[in-house]
Amino acid sequence: MLPIFITNPDPKIYNGSNWFSFDFETTNFSKGDAGDIRNRIVYGYGLSAKFGAIHFSDLSDIFSLLEKSDFIICHGGKFELKWLIRMGYPVEKLLLYDTLLGDYARSGNRGWLLDLDSVSQRYGGKGKNKLVSNLIHGGVCPSEIPKSLLQEYCQQDVTETIFIFHIQQPLIAKEGLNKVHYLRCLTAPVLADMEMNGLHLDKKLVEKVYGEYSAEYRIVSDKLTKITGGINMASAPQVARFLYENLGFEEKKVRGKPVRNKSNTQFPGGQPLTDIDTILELKATTKEQKEFVELRIKESEIRKKIGTYCELYMDACGLTYYPLKKTKKKYSHVRGSCVIRGKLNQSISSTQRLTSSDPNLQNIDCKLKMVVTPRKYGWKMINADFRTLEMSMAGQLAQDQQVYNDIINDRDFHSYTASIILREAWEKAGSSRSTVAGERVRTEAKPETFRPLYGATKGTKRQLDYYTEFRDRYEVTYVTQQSWVNQVLREKELTLVTGLKFYWLDTEMQQSGYIKNQNMIFNYPVQNFSFEVASMGVVILWHNLKQENKKSFLVNFVHDSALIESPKEEVVEVKNLMVRCLSKCVVPLFDKLFNYKLNFPLGVDVVAHDHWGSNLDND
Repeated sequence: MLPIFITNPDPKIYNGSNWFSFDFETTNFSKGDAGDIRNRIVYGYGLSAKFGAIHFSDLSDIFSLLEKSDFIICHGGKFELKWLIRMGYPVEKLLLYDTLLGDYARSGNRGWLLDLDSVSQRYGGKGKNKLVSNLIHGGVCPSEIPKSLLQEYCQQDVTETIFIFHIQQPLIAKEGLNKVHYLRCLTAPVLADMEMNGLHLDKKLVEKVYGEYSAEYRIVSDKLTKITGGINMASAPQVARFLYENLGFEEKKVRGKPVRNKSNTQFPGGQPLTDIDTILELKATTKEQKEFVELRIKESEIRKKIGTYCELYMDACGLTYYPLKKTKKKYSHVRGSCVIRGKLNQSISSTQRLTSSDPNLQNIDCKLKMVVTPRKYGWKMINADFRTLEMSMAGQLAQDQQVYNDIINDRDFHSYTASIILREAWEKAGSSRSTVAGERVRTEAKPETFRPLYGATKGTKRQLDYYTEFRDRYEVTYVTQQSWVNQVLREKELTLVTGLKFYWLDTEMQQSGYIKNQNMIFNYPVQNFSFEVASMGVVILWHNLKQENKKSFLVNFVHDSALIESPKEEVVEVKNLMVRCLSKCVVPLFDKLFNYKLNFPLGVDVVAHDHWGSNLDND
């Protein structure tokens, strides 16, 4: 049986007094992360409402208290959960109350500081012990700090976390945020487990991809050198002179004045902007300008793929590589293990969706995904994707019958986009995705498909024609989104069906009729609601894998998809489980928690292959 806090989700459990709060200090490799095997616990302290205080240096000392408690209280609890996983504790049995996630929910998109010191002081608490905090942030390992000071520091962290809990928990309930916070707390152990599992890399494929990108980078760099005469592309002054003097670009201006960085000896009037975002905005009119911009963008893209991903992959696989930058990067993985452990962040995005870092595994191209492979021979990577989730959930929020009909009838949104924006190419390809050329045109049109859903109003005539047709077809959704904008104009905030609130205090209509923040107001509710639905599905999936004692395990969660490593004998069963958990099982539990009925389709596509990112299904 699944835990009752999953089958009968009820935030009122946090009203009870049978809680246990704990914290511990570790050595400081990779900021004390449990995934870094060099780390160890130096000192720990816990406080139970029923059983009093406990000092510990081994997590097994608190296992019995975890079993006896209805829920645990932590600040940024994913850190503690990862250590419990490392020690072999079944964290699927635990219900977390996370005070950091509590204030993240309260903040909406206002960007509050969420560290323990800031949150504590926001509620009138003492904050953290400044002396020890400064020592740790200054790089001093907790193992080198006097024991009495470290104990005092850790104990204060626990008491401040409990102090926050007692004030925050009733506030969250009063503000209608207790349900969305509850779901975030259910998601935390799932993310902790995925981070501890990490992603396994195909060593040979990593070396191949690194070689291909390096060769491509050399070609592009050589072309840039030929155009620029060999200037140092890392030198902003040299690039500035080349851009604005040699090539004759006009600087970016606001109210007639150039936008520049601080002045220096070479540029007393301010350093002209040379970053890639600025270069993207420059108006290239001459052949030389267009060629430079095209190459500079290409160079930046390849450099990011090599510096952010390929070098990390090569290091994890214990392969020799030549860094593009001569800086010593600190990696948390074990060199030669062929396993990387990115971070899945719950409290960064202004849309309140998941983000990923070290590296970003949410938005990477297929070639960089393809190096991820199972760590055991004969196993498969199973990837489950929600089908047009955001479009379906936009229709759900608006109760747009046209969206419902198109989802049910499996309408190909991207082919429709291609038929308008890339009409000639689409017709030349036979107006069908069944050909290689047709699929290529359809793929090229994909970035445009849902732009009108997120408030796009500018573009070419073809784009504007498409936006008009899209909004006419899904008029109910468009009218609903406009009602959100009107509400924000009046109230400066918008409450979603989950209780979450977004704030746009500076929203106003200008004389031209343009409404500030309109794109975000169109966008945030749809993106966030889709993520909440996907999160519940992944939570249910994770618990079912644990409850059924599957060998298969989750390794990544990307907005609207989940990735699993699975032994061959479990593939068929796990694929069916993924479809069921991410669709049918979500509906009743979402209704139980949020008192909101999901009556629009939740389609799920599942593929199994030897590598992540493949569209082939090979059972």
